[in-house]
Amino acid sequence: MENTLAIKLPVGDVPAKACMVIKKLTGLSLADIKSRAASDEYLFVCDYVDDDGLRLINKIKREMKKLGITVRQFEDGIEKSPELFDNLEALHQEINESYCND
Repeated sequence: MENTLAIKLPVGDVPAKACMVIKKLTGLSLADIKSRAASDEYLFVCDYVDDDGLRLINKIKREMKKLGITVRQFEDGIEKSPELFDNLEALHQEINESYCND
């Protein structure tokens, strides 16, 4: 999995409220969300340069944090610090703004 960003839920049972938030954000079914968490599968994967995908990963992270759930974020299959994803989103935004201002 090169040039990808991804997010996983904690392994195990996911509270119903968290499942509903994820369903709203991703369109995944409740059964799929619970299955992915139980099997330690990625909840969402996107290309490294996918602005919308990166924003979605960070949105999921923030929404889960509000519910007391700590997600795991991955770059190229390796778990990374959540700050990396925040910094990447800020960098993408700066790049997009510089193109819009040219």
